[in-house]
Amino acid sequence: PKVCVVLSGLHVRRPLTPTPLCRMGLSIVDQLLAVSNDQAELFLKEFNAKHAQIFTFPDLSLDDRRVLVSRLMELVTSDRESCQLQCLETLRLLSRDRCHLEEVFSADVLAQLARMAQLAGRPSEELGQLEQLHAPAVVEALKTLCNLIYNSSTVQKICSHNGCVEGVMLRLKLYGHPHLPHDVKFFDMRMLFLLTALCADTRPRLRTELHGLTYLRETLDLILKLSEERTVATQSSSGLKRCMRHSRRGRHAGGDDSIGTTPVLSAEDASLAAEVLKVLYNLTCGLDKFHVEEEDEVHFERLVGLLHDLLLCDVTSAEAKDQLHGQVVHLLSSVPRPFYAELLTEANPGEECSFEGYNVDSVAALVAYLERRLDEITEIQRARIL
Repeated sequence: PKVCVVLSGLHVRRPLTPTPLCRMGLSIVDQLLAVSNDQAELFLKEFNAKHAQIFTFPDLSLDDRRVLVSRLMELVTSDRESCQLQCLETLRLLSRDRCHLEEVFSADVLAQLARMAQLAGRPSEELGQLEQLHAPAVVEALKTLCNLIYNSSTVQKICSHNGCVEGVMLRLKLYGHPHLPHDVKFFDMRMLFLLTALCADTRPRLRTELHGLTYLRETLDLILKLSEERTVATQSSSGLKRCMRHSRRGRHAGGDDSIGTTPVLSAEDASLAAEVLKVLYNLTCGLDKFHVEEEDEVHFERLVGLLHDLLLCDVTSAEAKDQLHGQVVHLLSSVPRPFYAELLTEANPGEECSFEGYNVDSVAALVAYLERRLDEITEIQRARIL
């Protein structure tokens, strides 16, 4: 179509340019209800880009939010993965705003988000079909749940009993699968951390009924194992050799302290291990340090052995390494003192970092981290004085 424009006495004809979807002067709710399902994806894509850094939506009333979320939950069942993703991104943006969360994100909505994250109501056979996993949508659903859990005590209670915890623990068994992306694993752990930190009754159930200490410890062992395999493969292809260090892994399976290649953790592996450590801290901080059950003794022995190995790992990112070491220190504060001995291994003749016949590389790594933290605090204090 053409429109006629009067400009300085001249009649000029120009094409009518379509108004962008998000600039019609209507509310987001009116716009989303007015467009077709096919147009909704384009509308949401534009909306998400425009509001990527927005954390509150004061113009949206409670009724607006209810209608909007209801419409989004209809669209999220679309067969088009791209449409699902845009809907979930919009839900994630809305989940940042604490206003009316409990009234808008009902138990049914949370259950549907859990299904989109492939957590609730999924048998192991379906979870094992990771080749068909739409990872971006799963990650967006997990991020939305994390925001909601962080912002609402009501959501915390619902998500601690709607299958989310069980779903994460079930997926732990698949963490070694090459088709399961890092972000899915990371936000699994972030959600588990938030639930165990903010909803105390989740901790004993996860620790005992779901055998959380065992499965989370095995996850740390898997991270180290896969990193070591990659490190060895890299050495073989490049012809380079790394120094060999004592390892505690496998020691409690009947072997002695072994010396193996020091694993190099990627920044992603280090960040995932740090999230696992945060969950483990929540599960152990309330235990009696002076009267340890026999079963817990085994957990602590093996856990501190893994902390020993994590301290000796190289990490491709200095920042990720510091974060990892910080979580190791944090977790060690909840470990009964007798198990600190697991940080030591028998020293070989001529080793530099040894004391009274023990290799103390891990202790040296702890001291180095604490010294760096003290230096940072000192620098901050000086900056304030200046």
